[in-house]
Amino acid sequence: MDFDSIRTTAEKRFDVAIVGADITGCIAAVAFAHQGRSVLLLDHKHEQSLAQPSHILHPGGIAALEKLGLRSALDNIETFPVRGYTVHRQADSANVFFSLPHRRDGWDEKGPRSIMGLAFRREKLMVQLRRLARHQCNVVMVEATVTQIVRGGMSDEVLGVECIRSHADYPVHFLADLTLLCDGTDSTLRDAFSTPPVNPPTAPAPNSPALLNRYWAFDIPHGALPVEEMVCSILDAAGCNLTLFRISRDTLRAHIEVTPTLAASLAAHPDTSLRDHLITNVSPLMPLPLLAEFRLAVGSARMEPIALGLRCAETNYHPGVFLLHDQPYTSDLATDSGLMVALKDVALLVGLLKSRGCCKSLANSWRIRLALAKFLLKRKKHTAPLDMVSRVLRDWDSGQQITRSILRRSIVKFLAKGDRAYHAPIQSLAGMLQKRRRLFKPLVRLTSCAVQESLARARGVYMLVAWCRVVGIVWLACHVAVVALFDDILG
Repeated sequence: MDFDSIRTTAEKRFDVAIVGADITGCIAAVAFAHQGRSVLLLDHKHEQSLAQPSHILHPGGIAALEKLGLRSALDNIETFPVRGYTVHRQADSANVFFSLPHRRDGWDEKGPRSIMGLAFRREKLMVQLRRLARHQCNVVMVEATVTQIVRGGMSDEVLGVECIRSHADYPVHFLADLTLLCDGTDSTLRDAFSTPPVNPPTAPAPNSPALLNRYWAFDIPHGALPVEEMVCSILDAAGCNLTLFRISRDTLRAHIEVTPTLAASLAAHPDTSLRDHLITNVSPLMPLPLLAEFRLAVGSARMEPIALGLRCAETNYHPGVFLLHDQPYTSDLATDSGLMVALKDVALLVGLLKSRGCCKSLANSWRIRLALAKFLLKRKKHTAPLDMVSRVLRDWDSGQQITRSILRRSIVKFLAKGDRAYHAPIQSLAGMLQKRRRLFKPLVRLTSCAVQESLARARGVYMLVAWCRVVGIVWLACHVAVVALFDDILG
């Protein structure tokens, strides 16, 4: 495509062109508008993108919104406080708090360490953010389909985007100094600038049309949490993780993660559905106040697939374009840290590209390239601890069912030891910890709990089998530690 013809047909030139008017895109648009920059916000079918899962925004994400000056966006929607997790595994349970309470018999609301997250419906926050973006005088929102990235010159620099507003319309070109891609895992534009995802989605098992997606959600009307203001996490030894949290005064939201082991098991037994598994294997683990409503909801509620992708702010040094993510960051649905990471990424990027500093113009220059390189290095502070926690959860879900059951029991017993044991992992999950080395000591303690759990019930000949499991458990822990160390050395 000719460079001069693009310039003559362009309607307008912007400082920033953002593809994707989801939460990340809208917040980035408003944040850049506050700097006095002209912003183009593009999205395809606004009304279609509102069907999204509910979210738990951890304290680190709320802090990022405050840094961007957008904390008020959460004040005008219905939100519910989240002070931590209640983890259940058969008869064992443990309460995990984001912060350390001053009193053991309850929360001290005036305490400086009494932090909390928020649970809400995603579509309500998106509507609020789009309203904020429309009210910005230097933000232009366009509903159009981006067909390709506009490039020009010998350097192959990105100049903007080409889009069409309807099938009968001619292509329109918008030029921008910097193009941000916030269109998530289904993007057809990102592949030209990035490598494939590190962990691509698992291929659907044969003869299992109901499990084309690993992540599902449904609502539980008139449900009651075992502990209010706490997320309830159910660990099923057969490979089904269930997370429950409140999204309205009388409704709970259930997020289900189907592990590859369970997907293969259901594929091998076509007569057994996911609903049957939830009623047969998961409902016995359910707390009594929630059991009747859970069984009724599983039988009658509509299960919705959740688009959970692994695309994040990827390493890209192509001039004129930057890749931000707008999907949950980790592959473990129980952590639900994707929105927090997205907001922290936006806050970091906007802070590095301040118009009052050395980046008065976002046109391609050594200052912009240096700022984007700094972003990729600095973001490891808030993603590296989450990577380590996520890797532990993934590895602890691997192996045979007996080993997985032992590992999950060890997690609950480790958490039941109290806040001194779980303080560092839960602080990293909440986005309040940026030093990964503080997670190695809890990893050793968790491994010790798993070893004790493996040897506790072994007698006679089975002691040899138990010691074989111990070797596997220690190997998993060493694998997590070594990968974390190499990430620090190479990162």
